[in-house]
Amino acid sequence: MSKRKGAKRRRLAAARRSPGVLKTGEQRRVFAEAEMPYHAGSTVLVLGDGDFSWSRALARLRGAAGDGGAGLIVTAFDSMEDARRKYGDACAANADELQRSGARVLYGVDATAVDSCASLCEWRSACRFVVFNFPHAGAGIKDERQNAEHHRRLIRRTLRAARAMLAPRTSTAGAGEAHVTLRRGRPYSQWGVPSLADGLLGLRFAREVPFDPALYPGYEHRRTRGLAASRPDAAESWQPNSAVAKGEGSVTYCFERREQAEHEQRAERLSPGGGGGGGTV
Repeated sequence: MSKRKGAKRRRLAAARRSPGVLKTGEQRRVFAEAEMPYHAGSTVLVLGDGDFSWSRALARLRGAAGDGGAGLIVTAFDSMEDARRKYGDACAANADELQRSGARVLYGVDATAVDSCASLCEWRSACRFVVFNFPHAGAGIKDERQNAEHHRRLIRRTLRAARAMLAPRTSTAGAGEAHVTLRRGRPYSQWGVPSLADGLLGLRFAREVPFDPALYPGYEHRRTRGLAASRPDAAESWQPNSAVAKGEGSVTYCFERREQAEHEQRAERLSPGGGGGGGTV
């Protein structure tokens, strides 16, 4: 590693350890260089944020004046009571800070059905990004093949629903994108995430980019093991995931909204004898 890259990583690590806003110009410059896409002014729908620490970090980055939550819609699968029981006082504090910053915080939202959620109807076709970090069903399935198929269904259903929330391409902004972040390696590599948009109308896999948790000071990814709250070891399920915190090989898969006409044109090109012929309108 070059001295320059090493120094940059140390600055990012220092920024991550900071519990507050990136206050110095140097910190903001490092943040900007990292090409984090969720800048102020873009509408971002966050799915399945357990204790809201990632969304809180994002809001702080987007607005030093405390208004960085504008344009953020943050959802949790759990009810308010369940979320606060699982994650403790930090969850409530993060949610309160998000709301003060202008973000909307919604509980009890199923990521696979966001397109039919009444509380989200005003953001249909309006989101520049839909973000689903480290999705996990928490089903506790031991068989790797069954576990992979279970999570493939979860993510594919989420992508199908997210498509309805994404904004179309305009003259000043690209098409809306759905982002799914996972750790590299087994068992996640068996889920075949890039292929999950195949056959979905209006969505295509665009690229993958490294996920660096150091960009989000104060973010703590929580493990999900699907343990019942009544079990003695249930508290362990919600401890910080040290592997993610250290940035050990996570990746964000990016899916882009594709207009129906473009989808149909591509299907025609790929079909036998495609590329010619007429039709009715």
